[in-house]
Amino acid sequence: MAEHEHFFQILQKKLGASLRMHPWTAAQLNSSNIRLLSRKNLGEKLLDRILPLFEVSEELTRFAGLQPLYDGINLLDPVYCRKDEVLRMLEKCTGLNDSQREQLTSAVMVFMDIVKKTDLNPMQLKSIKTLSLWWKIYPDLKPWNALKWLWQEGIAVPHSQSGYRAWRRFSHGSNSESAKNASLHPKKWLEICEEQNVFETAFEADRLSAAFSGEGSHAGLAGVCGNLPDCDNCELSLECHWYAAEGNSEKMAIEEKITEKQNFNCRYSGINAMAAEFKSGRSKSIAKFT
Repeated sequence: MAEHEHFFQILQKKLGASLRMHPWTAAQLNSSNIRLLSRKNLGEKLLDRILPLFEVSEELTRFAGLQPLYDGINLLDPVYCRKDEVLRMLEKCTGLNDSQREQLTSAVMVFMDIVKKTDLNPMQLKSIKTLSLWWKIYPDLKPWNALKWLWQEGIAVPHSQSGYRAWRRFSHGSNSESAKNASLHPKKWLEICEEQNVFETAFEADRLSAAFSGEGSHAGLAGVCGNLPDCDNCELSLECHWYAAEGNSEKMAIEEKITEKQNFNCRYSGINAMAAEFKSGRSKSIAKFT
């Protein structure tokens, strides 16, 4: 618990007041007011979001090919909904392959389960138990997308990947919790935000972390812990494991290697293209004189 809280304690002490004063942060926190949700609108927007993730053709829309799905997701009874009902509904749609029908069947069944268990109460929709259901709807590699979508629909749920990255840098430095040795699933970040006692809510902890990590840079809020942290101007650096481990030097070395490899690939491709062009021109010249 102490390890989880230390980042938030220093963030609140050093930067809490100044981050809150910025219009971007203020707007983020004020937008967390509870909103009433429409099942029809939420279901349709969910389909709009997940259909591209299931690689459904852009030519298929609620008005062309997928109308039975868009109509049906609002008409199904969440209490008595059965899988065979959903399958029959999807069989009326055109342009879907077997894999897409299977994915959509699962997604619709989970959505019905969410509606049944929460009645779309915003307070229940953001519980980790319910979020685990939302994550089942999204492809395995897109769990953060579910949180960001819920936030866009008015659910005040923590969703900052960069905020979580800043916490990991501060708490563990550059060599821990990499993609190879630990999960970066958002559930861990939600648990961290829920367990801290510095900020009143998990959402506030997330939004202040987001501000610190540069999510508001487009609005003039220059968070110092962005993609390449500005450690020299960071008020948290003296207690930061990333700074102590010279994480920036390590990151810059990796990025330099990536850039060097990209440049080599570009040069190699250029040489191959020139060789092919020379060979083609030489063949044409030979053909001309034979």
